[in-house]
Amino acid sequence: MLDAQTIIEQVRAGVAPQSWQVFRVPKERYWGMLLYDAPEILCLIGVNAYLVTHFSQFDPNLQRWVIISILSIVSIGVFMIYWNIVAIRRKRSWLLVITDDGVVQYKKNLSLVGQFFNIPLTSVAFSDAHMSTVGGVTTLWTHPNGMLLDWQPDSAFGPREVIMSQVLTAFESYTARQHETQGEAQHA
Repeated sequence: MLDAQTIIEQVRAGVAPQSWQVFRVPKERYWGMLLYDAPEILCLIGVNAYLVTHFSQFDPNLQRWVIISILSIVSIGVFMIYWNIVAIRRKRSWLLVITDDGVVQYKKNLSLVGQFFNIPLTSVAFSDAHMSTVGGVTTLWTHPNGMLLDWQPDSAFGPREVIMSQVLTAFESYTARQHETQGEAQHA
């Protein structure tokens, strides 16, 4: 059995074995999150500009609508920047660890709703899984609670192909060790 919490704690403490491969979210992905919100801010400015011109026809006090519009843009912009800073801090704690016996992925969810429905720590023990490659796409299959599920690394850690090739190498190494152990047990 793979103890995911212990593995994450060892990686954070810096006492993980050399054979483990640790993936973190690259820093350039953080700035992409801030740029992601740029279209939303532009849409917000456009909606406010429309509302100011539309309501100014009915209310001669145009200055009041301009002030309300500017305050709403600034307050929503400040909230979006704050939320991105919170998201960046959470992504810094994300870890993907490929061990000798399985894979552990720690992702603290970024959304308020997702925190209630997402399990931040997932693990797949190689003893409970099998791998397949179809059409050049490698998939790690696991059987939690009797259901067949495919495990996927989060795209924030890097290209899926690179991570899955590392997982495949670790899985093949695990399988070879298991066959050696079974062979020694049969000869004894």
